[in-house]
Amino acid sequence: MPNLEEIFRTAIPWLLVASGAIAFIAWLVSIRYFVQRKRASLFILRRRDRHRFQSAVSVAMIASVFVLVTFITWWILPNESTPAAPVAVMTPAIETTPPPLVTPGAEPRAWSLTETPTPEPTHDPNATTPFIPTFTPTLTPSVTPTPSATPTETPTPEPTVPIMEAIYTPVVPYATASIESEIGAITISGGVELNGEPIVPGTEFLSGTDILFASFDYQQMPNGVLWRHIWLRDGYLVGGETRLWEWGSRGRTYVHMQPRGGFTPGDYVVQILVDEVMVQFTQFTITGP
Repeated sequence: MPNLEEIFRTAIPWLLVASGAIAFIAWLVSIRYFVQRKRASLFILRRRDRHRFQSAVSVAMIASVFVLVTFITWWILPNESTPAAPVAVMTPAIETTPPPLVTPGAEPRAWSLTETPTPEPTHDPNATTPFIPTFTPTLTPSVTPTPSATPTETPTPEPTVPIMEAIYTPVVPYATASIESEIGAITISGGVELNGEPIVPGTEFLSGTDILFASFDYQQMPNGVLWRHIWLRDGYLVGGETRLWEWGSRGRTYVHMQPRGGFTPGDYVVQILVDEVMVQFTQFTITGP
């Protein structure tokens, strides 16, 4: 009856062939989606092909790693033609004559083996835990309170620390903007077309509006550039995002904000930063009770 090692050795070639085929097909599919994404003219199509490309690359990488691990496992397994290790033979207790010397041409004699104890692992007392850097945002107050002779009720600003941690998530750019890079004027609207054109643009919106869009033209923007969009209300940070540019060199795109419970009254500012430099901004107002 074959043991587990023999079954595994028999199945390894089939596993290598199957996983290799999966990896090859996944790489071909990822290349196809990558080419489609570059040729797509609409933003929604590029986003769809980007998600498909990332999924195909993930499958291809997992299959490739599986092929590599399976091949290494098959390589280090002992071959069936490898001679077995010598078996220890215990010397009978009644034998008192010392074993004769080995002479040329004589058959080798099996000797008893002495087991060497395995040393226990030791811990280096001087070892230190590796340093893991963490990102701590620095808060800078943007509004200085002015004392008033008549006490008035001042709304308490919402906490901005969780929002800043979400917006200023560290990302690693792989390109930088050039002197020709340009972000056009920002338009605030209640909706956008697929090509980024605004629907119902304006500078004043009612309180409780669920979502607003900020659309703009751009040119000479290389993919991989670090950029941010930041939303402020009465000088306080209320939303935004940090991303890498992915929409190509020229065109029109948009970002949006959808606060929980809708927009509250106040004066808002939307800023666009490229390589940590503000390159464009606009203002709008939310009116209402």
